[in-house]
Amino acid sequence: MTTYIEIVNKLCRRVNEVQVLDDQFDSVIGVQAMLKDGIIDTLDQIFQHKYKWPFLAVEATQVLTISDQQYPWPDDFLAVDWKSFRLVKDDVLGVRNRHLRNINREEWYSYYRDDDYDSNPSGRNLPEFVFNDHGSGWGISPNPNQAYTINYKYFRQSVRPEIFSDIIDLPKEYEYLLIQGGLMHAYLFYDNNERSQIAEKRRDDGIADMANTLLGNQAEHMYAGVVDHPRNS
Repeated sequence: MTTYIEIVNKLCRRVNEVQVLDDQFDSVIGVQAMLKDGIIDTLDQIFQHKYKWPFLAVEATQVLTISDQQYPWPDDFLAVDWKSFRLVKDDVLGVRNRHLRNINREEWYSYYRDDDYDSNPSGRNLPEFVFNDHGSGWGISPNPNQAYTINYKYFRQSVRPEIFSDIIDLPKEYEYLLIQGGLMHAYLFYDNNERSQIAEKRRDDGIADMANTLLGNQAEHMYAGVVDHPRNS
């Protein structure tokens, strides 16, 4: 795992500048500060280009509360794969692994909501459906009559590094993109437009290659059933 300061100092070596110490990191000025900005700008560009990267995919587990049918997204939530929801096997409760079908919220309003509400506080049955709850969370129907466990997959938000020890939120094999982005800014700083343009092209081509390698022809499959959530990274 590579830290923020390690990438900054790698850039410093590339442009023959003084490397930054841990206790100096927050207060650097000039070239070193510009290199920090170049890394952040490149990360932002990567995560704006495509933000449902496979390395941001994680799983969540939710233990249901009897009769409760609406649950919030995790704090780092970005987008969800609706096709991934499943009821988890529980020998004590006598249930097997079971896929939950995604329905739209209007369908729940029309056909299931009243029965779910009428069943409170004991709950209605084993859940079969999952739906989007106005973008702030997800809902389940029938509402549970036992404390079943639900598992699903989602894409988390990217993490922008701030302090020197923060881990770069990018697979190590693609950290060279941060170097090219930082070099682009450095060469602009040194009024070397030609080398800056070369670094910019290498960065942009690298991001495109990264998208093709990690997503490629599977992009449609990966995005199927995914609903976006407002970003706040």
